[in-house]
Amino acid sequence: KTRKKYALKYVEKDPEIEDSLMMEVKILQQLDHPFVIHFKELINTSDSLCILLEMMEGGDLYARIDPENTLTEDNIKLIFFQTVSAVKYLHDQGITHRDLKPQNILLDSNKPNTLIKVTDFGVSKKETNMQTVIGTLFFIAPEILKQHFQQRTYTNQVDIWSLGVILFNCISSDLPFKNPAQTLMSDFSFDENPKWEETSPDVKDLISEMLIKDPADRITLDEIFRHPWLQLCLKVVCWGKKELLATSTNQRSQTCLIFEGRLTTQKRENDNAVSQ
Repeated sequence: KTRKKYALKYVEKDPEIEDSLMMEVKILQQLDHPFVIHFKELINTSDSLCILLEMMEGGDLYARIDPENTLTEDNIKLIFFQTVSAVKYLHDQGITHRDLKPQNILLDSNKPNTLIKVTDFGVSKKETNMQTVIGTLFFIAPEILKQHFQQRTYTNQVDIWSLGVILFNCISSDLPFKNPAQTLMSDFSFDENPKWEETSPDVKDLISEMLIKDPADRITLDEIFRHPWLQLCLKVVCWGKKELLATSTNQRSQTCLIFEGRLTTQKRENDNAVSQ
């Protein structure tokens, strides 16, 4: 006996949702990444389906976003970097999440710098072109909303839009668009919330690139990784099965070490020490 804790997703059997739940299980069984929730087991009983998942003790990102703005820009950067890494992995597997939002980003601890895991693949799709109107209202991309008016396919660029809304939400505790009409027709503004005065120009530039309404002009995942907000302040060094994440401020940095799914912190003198 390991006494290891697991989270249980319990669903009563219903023919209308059973197929989608089994599709979620099928997707989970294919995934193996440090920033994606780990699937343990499916328990199939006569009246229910139970998905056993790894336990994340820190709750979800939504609970960490508040008007008091307890997360610093550096804290948010580390969370965002992990989330983008998870989405890049999903897209490399041909999977579009389609419901990225703070509630679907789980935290390993209550510490400001913590390991995250992307979860909830109930509406994810392993297809290149999609048509279904799906997702969570404030985080849904405009090309999905347009399906109500014109039947055109959309791509995994919808996840980039959702990432942009998440980043906007993390920093300002607000949303860039308050209703579907604004998502489709209006531009967002950094001027309405004083918190934006305290943030770097680079993060505002990145958000603007992610929230471009035309998916063909929207920034790609590879371009996000190369963006100055991440490129100059985050490094990943793969070391066997271990991954080293480093957030740096000028020459001194706080290094976050992830070993076997757990995160600890230690100080490094400079970026060169991190990269060696």
